[in-house]
Amino acid sequence: MKTLSNIDMQELAMKLAKRIIRTVYKDHNYAINMITIYGVPRGGIPVAYLVRGYIDNCIITNDPEEADVIIDDIIDSGKTKERHKKYGKPFFGLIENSNEWIEFPWETKDQGTPIDDNILRIQQYLEDNKDEKVIEKLKKLIKGISL
Repeated sequence: MKTLSNIDMQELAMKLAKRIIRTVYKDHNYAINMITIYGVPRGGIPVAYLVRGYIDNCIITNDPEEADVIIDDIIDSGKTKERHKKYGKPFFGLIENSNEWIEFPWETKDQGTPIDDNILRIQQYLEDNKDEKVIEKLKKLIKGISL
């Protein structure tokens, strides 16, 4: 597991902002005055606000159709990116193709996360990594649960 600090987040956001600027201006031949960002709900929203701090003339929208780019916190399985292809916008992740479990600063241990999110992240990890050791541990855990 890799735990990111707020400083890590700022550095990653600055790098992502530079990528976004290059992409948007290249696609619009430098004829754009404002960059509009849509942050995918949950993880992409704090990332969008971080990135906005590194882009002059940038706003955040609640509508992906109004956006120039779509941002998420992490692109691991690619399913979220695939769901947003219908908008025809560049899709960026603060972190892309990581084989590690990433813990963001806003994911505090005392806060707790909905169990569904944890199950989904485990499922995505297993689909991407086919980690037999983890699969065996999950099988043992499931056998040990009495419902």
